[in-house]
Amino acid sequence: MYGFESYFSLPVSRADGTFFGTLCGFDPDRAAISDAKIVDMLGLFAELLSGQLDADSRGAESARRVAGKC
Repeated sequence: MYGFESYFSLPVSRADGTFFGTLCGFDPDRAAISDAKIVDMLGLFAELLSGQLDADSRGAESARRVAGKC
């Protein structure tokens, strides 16, 4: 319908296992997305996003605690 030949969609979860969303990509050209190296890279990128979400949450919680003590 939109002319995409390739796409991927991977779940992004928080460290506690709760679902956050998906990492998606679309390409109008046919791509070898099922290649093991690409699948691994995309999986690692989803993990990196998950780690960053958790780090941001911990940082925000620390800031709230410090602000409450001042």
